[in-house]
Amino acid sequence: MIISLKFTVKEKKMLAFLLNSTQLKQINHTYYLKKLPLERQLLLQSYKFEADYLASLAGDMLLEYGINKLYGITEIPLISLGEHGKPFFENSNIHFNISHSGKYTLCAIGNTPVGIDIQEINFFDEQQIMSIVNHFFSSSEKKLINESNCPVDLFFTLWCLKESYVKYTGTGLTVPLDSFSFSPKKDSPFVEFYSNGQNYSSPYFYTSSIDDNYKLAICSEDKSLSIKKLDIFDIL
Repeated sequence: MIISLKFTVKEKKMLAFLLNSTQLKQINHTYYLKKLPLERQLLLQSYKFEADYLASLAGDMLLEYGINKLYGITEIPLISLGEHGKPFFENSNIHFNISHSGKYTLCAIGNTPVGIDIQEINFFDEQQIMSIVNHFFSSSEKKLINESNCPVDLFFTLWCLKESYVKYTGTGLTVPLDSFSFSPKKDSPFVEFYSNGQNYSSPYFYTSSIDDNYKLAICSEDKSLSIKKLDIFDIL
């Protein structure tokens, strides 16, 4: 069931939850599906591939789990979409964002705007990577990749950061991806952000690896964010 609530949150907090969506194969989904609106149930049933269905359902489950843990809300409030497709809760200052890739689903929740992205590292050849870099990356980012000893790893880090920013702003690809830049810091999960050549201290950008095959990035106004990796039985 989806409900509409008017509520506000004063305490500043941001949490992200990570789940291996393939673990959903171990449980009966009927209980969770019944709690979703009909249009959401129909959407899930329309997926042709099991992996897409599991990843999407995992996002719903993490969202419900997160708002319950953080705010004591037991049912997902009414969700609407912004002009460029960013989902948000109506009548609330609670923000969330969901991303999935490969076997992982990531959901971030807090009371400041947030954008997240997770990417499974696919080993493109150098020509494919540079084609994307030349079309969507800034000149400073191109230089970083050209000089890197691990260009594939850096490419996915920067791509996640760019995705997290456009999801944070809710503008989608209306903002050219080469109009802003990132510069990862050595020995720090936080990243420097530049737009039109100017360095900005906010929002904050956090990047991390999940084993050797996944990268994630979070864009948030709250630097105190944390990530919790969950087991499916933590949610049940």
